[in-house]
Amino acid sequence: MTVAHRRTLDPATRLRDARESRGLSLRQVADATKLSVRALESLEHGNLSELPEDLYRRSIVRAVSRGVGLDPEQLLRECSSLTPDVLPAAPVVVRAEPQAATGVNRMLTLAGAVLPLLAGTLYFGAPGDVLSARIGRDDDQDFLVRY
Repeated sequence: MTVAHRRTLDPATRLRDARESRGLSLRQVADATKLSVRALESLEHGNLSELPEDLYRRSIVRAVSRGVGLDPEQLLRECSSLTPDVLPAAPVVVRAEPQAATGVNRMLTLAGAVLPLLAGTLYFGAPGDVLSARIGRDDDQDFLVRY
């Protein structure tokens, strides 16, 4: 079979032909891909609507095409173009690039990290008599002795 002839075949027929040309049975491909024979039969007959929906359907097409030696992405594109309602094209994922921190953001981040450390060091690091002297409570001793 020529390359041009293979491209004119529908994806389901190409899958079946590729499997048969490798001498694989449906059971062997099912075992290798961890899919059911029924799912493979549906795929080889072009009944994509009988397969689980969305991401699972695309994964099944990828796994089987890889298992029989076909390009999975090309086969997915062909299936999507023939049956867009059953196997829509993959969604386009746009990733946002992280923005560089501005000067103000850097200062706020630095202050948010340094101020709690400074406060904790002063609170826990200062001796007790220094804190009471700073607060100015000389009458604390009298209060503790009375009660």
